[in-house]
Amino acid sequence: MTQFTHYGLFFTEAHLQRAQKHKDKAPFTDAWTQFNAPQTDPYADMLIHAYRYRLGDNSAGETARIGLSDWFNAKPSNDFLTNMRQALFTGQVIELIRPLLASTPFIRQWGDDTAELLKHDTQNTHELLWKGVLTLTLGIISEDETTINSAVTTYKHAIDDLLHPEGYMPTIVDNQDEVTGFTYQIQATQALVLMAELAKHIGIDLYSYNKRGVSVTTATAYPLYYYFYPEKWRWSGDKYRPSVGIPEETAKQVFRDHAGFLEIIAEHYNPPLKAIKMILDDLRPIQDIFGGGFLTLTHAPAPRKGLFG
Repeated sequence: MTQFTHYGLFFTEAHLQRAQKHKDKAPFTDAWTQFNAPQTDPYADMLIHAYRYRLGDNSAGETARIGLSDWFNAKPSNDFLTNMRQALFTGQVIELIRPLLASTPFIRQWGDDTAELLKHDTQNTHELLWKGVLTLTLGIISEDETTINSAVTTYKHAIDDLLHPEGYMPTIVDNQDEVTGFTYQIQATQALVLMAELAKHIGIDLYSYNKRGVSVTTATAYPLYYYFYPEKWRWSGDKYRPSVGIPEETAKQVFRDHAGFLEIIAEHYNPPLKAIKMILDDLRPIQDIFGGGFLTLTHAPAPRKGLFG
């Protein structure tokens, strides 16, 4: 049964309480330092104020509400994926300060704008999956079961039909050059994780959905090797041309931009994957303003207790 909590889309009050409880311990110390640092990015600043509202600062919520007003007057990007990621960001702000928006048009306006954006047709796999993320977000914010079911269908189609048993997506890597294919593969993988996490917080389990053992954890495990050995990326988009691999810094930057999915997915491996821990140790604190927010803050596990507590 669908359960709407309308808190933060990807996390609950318990997540923030855990981060506060362990604020003097790694990795939360650096995450709080990042969170409390002066912001030059207006998007990050708006999202931080929305988080602070949930931490009990009503004036911060009002600041975020004013930021939303400016947002709705801004000109959209010419890039479809950018617009979807920005709409996800705005949706997260709306959920975080939702109690302040009951008498405003923001929720309806966001829903109308998002529904219009989702009419855009695309055949690109990574964009189709991001449409799934935004469709599910729209369904949650509007409490529309039909829209939610549509997003769940997209997710299951990806697992059933788009994901190779090794974890890559042939419709991406067979048709793009090395760097583009790698980037789209990461973006598509992130979209799957975000859909599963969104669904979890309304009582729908997509993490366990699989086809003959192939699931979202198959997809998230696949690119890990290429964080350490990007020169071995085997896809060139041309079966007659050997791949030249990915420049190391390019691969690292793609992970920096999107690796919040690793914070989310880490707990779903049993036993834990050492590669994920190594990457998180390298990249933390992780934030993706347009892909889940301050993810180390909300999703890093509580530190283990020592021998004496």
